[in-house]
Amino acid sequence: MNEGAMSLDRDFAIAYPVSGDIRNIVQTVNALPEDYSGNLTVLLSDVDGILVARNLLLLAVLGSIDDSAQAAEIALHLWYSAFIRPTDVAVLCHIIGSLLEQMVHGDSVTVKLWEQFMPADSFSIQLGKHSILKGALARYPPSNDPSHPNGGLCCAQTHLMDFQEFNMKLNELDLKEELDHAFKSMHDVRFDPSRADFHDRRGCYLEQPSHRLADFKFRKMGIVLPFGADNGDFCIPNRTMFSADGKWLSKDTADPLGSWNIDDIVLAGQARGAQTEDLYGCLYFYLSDQLRTFAERLKHFRITFHLLDAPSTAVSADIRAGTLEQLGLPKTISFDRIDVSSEIDTDAFNVLADWAPLLSSTNSHATIVGHFLAWTRRGDPPISSIGEVMARLYEEQAFHYRSPATVIVLKKYIHARWENSGPFAEYLETRYTKQNAKKAGVQLKHKHTVVPHRVCTPIDGASNMLPVFKDKNSMYLNICVASTPMSERFVEFCRL
Repeated sequence: MNEGAMSLDRDFAIAYPVSGDIRNIVQTVNALPEDYSGNLTVLLSDVDGILVARNLLLLAVLGSIDDSAQAAEIALHLWYSAFIRPTDVAVLCHIIGSLLEQMVHGDSVTVKLWEQFMPADSFSIQLGKHSILKGALARYPPSNDPSHPNGGLCCAQTHLMDFQEFNMKLNELDLKEELDHAFKSMHDVRFDPSRADFHDRRGCYLEQPSHRLADFKFRKMGIVLPFGADNGDFCIPNRTMFSADGKWLSKDTADPLGSWNIDDIVLAGQARGAQTEDLYGCLYFYLSDQLRTFAERLKHFRITFHLLDAPSTAVSADIRAGTLEQLGLPKTISFDRIDVSSEIDTDAFNVLADWAPLLSSTNSHATIVGHFLAWTRRGDPPISSIGEVMARLYEEQAFHYRSPATVIVLKKYIHARWENSGPFAEYLETRYTKQNAKKAGVQLKHKHTVVPHRVCTPIDGASNMLPVFKDKNSMYLNICVASTPMSERFVEFCRL
C-alpha cells in the first residue's frame, strides 16, 4: 500500500470515471493490507451501457453470494466466457430481478410491466455485512447524435432488461438453435477471412505448438477453462457479450490473457497443477484466486461502490454541482486516486480540467493516473537507435535469429528493448501536457508512486528504465503470448 503504515484505518476514495471493467478495482482491493479498517469509496462510471451492466452484475455476484468460490466461478465466466451454464443464469436472473424491482415503478418485474419502465431510478445492493453497491442508471440518456459521448449507446438498464427477457424465455427457445446462432456470430468475427493474416502472424509469435493450440481453441470455443475440462454445461450465450439481436460485440483481437500479468497467471496455474502449455487453464486458476479473494474482502472490508452509466465529463460536473448528493456523492467529496485511463491521451485539457478539482488537497499522496497508447502509432524507434537495440537483443539471445518467424516478431522485441522516454517526453510536449496540467492545478510526477512509467518495470523505477523480465521465457510470455504493448507509457499527476 503506497500511503504508508499510518493509513491502515484511514478512509480513502477512488474514482474510475472510464471504468471499462473492474480489473483495477479487483487488484486495488486485493492489494490492501488484510488489517485495513478504513472506509473505501469507489466511483465507477462508463459511457458504454453494456459494460456498466456487466460490471454491476459482477460486483453483485461477488458480493451477494455467501460461497466465495461459487461467486468467483460465476463471475469468471460472466466476465470472460462467451457461454455460461444454466445454473449461472438462474443466479443472474435472481440478481437482475432484485435490481429491476428497485428501478421499475410497478408491483413486480414482468415483461408486461417493462413498457412502464421509468429511467433514472437508483438501486442499492448489500455486499456482505459491511459493503454496499449503489448508483443510478439511465441518469444520462443516450444521445441520437453519434458525436455525443453517449451517442448510439443504450443505457445499462436496457441491457439488464434484454438480458432478463432472454433468460426468462429460455424455456420457450430452441437452445440448440440459439447456441448455433451465437457460435456463428462469434466465429464470423473471430475467423473473418479478411483477418486470416493477422491470426497467422499471431501463430508465428507463439513458439510452442501447445500455445498455438490453446489460442485456437479459445478463439473457437470462447470459454475460459483448463484444457480438457468438461464444457458441456456451457450451453447458454452470455448476453453481456452479444447484442440484443445476437451479434458478437467484441473484436477478434480481444483476449483476456493480455489483461492480467502473464507471469502471475502461469505461476497460479503451476500452483494448481496446470501445465504452462495450458494458457487458459492457468488463466482460469489465476482468475479464480483473484475473484475469490476479492469476494471475501467485500464481505469484511467496508467498501461503498457508486455506479453510473455516464460520460466522465458529465459525472465530474454533476459532482461539483452537487446534483449527485442524493446518491451519496456530495460536492465536497475528493478522491485520493483518479484513474482516467487512456482519456488523458485523447483530451488531456478537458480531462484534467474536469477531474483535477476533485483530487484531494489534504492527501499529499493523491494522484491522477492515466496511460498513453495512441502515441505508439508514431512511437517507432528512429533508424539511429536500431543498431543499439539489435545489439541488446543479440546479447540477451531473446529469440531464435534463424527462425522463419524472426522478421514477423522482431518489431515486438525491438519495442521492448528500446528506451523511449525521450520520444515520449517530446510527444507530451506536442500535446501541451505540462501546460494543460498547470492550468488545471496539477503537475506531472517525475517519481511515480502508483503505477510504473512503463509496463514490466517497478513502480519506483526511473522513467528511462527498460522492461524487466526474470528470464527468457518471461520475455516471450509478455511480448508474444500476452501481446503486452511494450510502448505503452503511464503518467501520474499530483497537485501543484
